[in-house]
Parts: sequence; C-alpha cells; structure tokens
Amino acid sequence: MKKIKFSKMQSLGNDFIVIYETAVISEIFNFKKSQIRRLADRKRGIGADQILLVKKLDNSEEKFQYKIFNADGGEVEQCGNGARCVKKFLFDKGFWTDSNLILVAQQNELSVQSKNNKDFTVSLKIHGTQPADVGLDSTISKKIGKGKYCSYEIKLTEDFSTNLYLVSMGNPHGVCWEAVNKNLRLKQIFEMINAAKAFHNGVNIEFCKKESRSVLTLRVFERGVGETDACGSGACAAVVSGILNESLPANELIEVKMRQGSLFVKWDGDLLSPVLLSGPATTVFDGEFYV
Repeated sequence: MKKIKFSKMQSLGNDFIVIYETAVISEIFNFKKSQIRRLADRKRGIGADQILLVKKLDNSEEKFQYKIFNADGGEVEQCGNGARCVKKFLFDKGFWTDSNLILVAQQNELSVQSKNNKDFTVSLKIHGTQPADVGLDSTISKKIGKGKYCSYEIKLTEDFSTNLYLVSMGNPHGVCWEAVNKNLRLKQIFEMINAAKAFHNGVNIEFCKKESRSVLTLRVFERGVGETDACGSGACAAVVSGILNESLPANELIEVKMRQGSLFVKWDGDLLSPVLLSGPATTVFDGEFYV
C-alpha cells in the first residue's frame, strides 16, 4: 500500500482535498473517476466539493500545473476558490513561497497573489459571453433583447422558462437575475437545465439578488457537485454579468454574499481586462490516506 499526504482546505465552506502530485501518485490514481468520487464522498471518504492536484510544470521555473476534479470525478477547467487554497498550500508546504503564483489549468492560466500568506487575490480572464463560449445549444434557447449583452431564454417545460446571462470564466456559467418561480426550488431549476442538456458540457448556475449598489447575494449550483456554499468563478461570473447588464458599477469592489461569508470582486468592464477575486483560504487539517 502507498501513503498519500493531503491537506483538507476550504474557502467560505467551499472545500477541497489538495494533493501535491508526484510520480507515485500519478501511477496510483491515473485520475480514475471512481477513485476521485470515493475521496470526495462525505460518508465513505474524506469529503470535498473538488479534488485539487498541483505540481511544478515541466520546464518552468515559476508555473504550476493545476488539475481540478469535481466530486463526480469529472475534470473541469477552473476553480477560483481552489486557486487561493492552492497558493496557501504551496506556501505552507514550502513548495513555492513567492508572493505571486501562476497556475495552469487545462487551457486556463491564472495568477494568485498574497501578502505574508494571507489576503489572497486571484486574477481570472473572461473567455467570452456568447452561447458558443459556454456551449449553449442554440436550438433550445432564444436571445432576449437587442443590446450588446443579452440574456438567453431556455424553455424547460411548456409552462416554465428561465433567462440566463452567459459568462465563460474558462468554465461555463449561466447567471440568473430574474425573480424565480416560487413554486420551483433553485435545485429543481438547475436539474431541469441539466436534464434538458441545454449546455453541451454542463454549466454552473448562479442565482443572484442585488442588495444595494455594490452588494449582491448569490447561490451557486455547480455541475458535478450540486449546490456549494461558495464558488469563486461563479462570483466573478455574476459580477461580470451585473456590470455588463448595468445593474452593478464597474471598477468598484463588489461584495458577493454567500452562505458562510463574502467574496469580493472587482472588474473595470473591459472584456480584455482581468477579473480580480479576493477572499480567504483556510487549512482545515492535514492528513494521510492509503491506496
């Protein structure tokens, strides 16, 4: 049997198992979905929303490869909260102690800054706001409005449809700002969107409510996980959507309230500019498991 060391980490209740990848770990896991699901299982395993694997990128002095697996075992493109936790993990374990870290996740490259291993800020790129950018099936959706940034209506039943604003943060997001039918639970809407296969590779759904000029509350349902207490890329997508549809101010710090606290997002409104995401990163415990 082989011993694997890990850190259990969290940001506002969005929790992760973080592992520094070695040749032995790659050989053992080979990233099988069944093993990822077992680790993430809260009754039979350690329990987590995502499993994060990180290692020094080959032929690079300052970049790290960053792999993200949802609780269902599927690998995904992005995780903003996880990136902050990885920054703290690498610092605490002595793998990387510079104030700036560059992570490469699939086709996404993002930077994470911190001061004295706290005050973590992730810089994320916007990858588009059109149906093709998030894999929305145009045959079952309809564009609403004529502006530069419009919502898309997705018909879920004969009597019910939902409007989503689309944002890709490297992973797909559908942001809902409208009043939701009180007879339907948010989880039901998320499941209906998945059942309709409206998005070719699944989607993360953000349900938003504006509280004041620069404050909103947010509930997030992530593909492959379900509802999570917090979601960094989801907070960014919600703020980008709100600025583009002119319900939130550009170039101001926006507080995004979630179940266990707030993330803070700032963006200047230019699609070529990075979105800055700030929030906590906490180590819950370090542990070992055997495979």
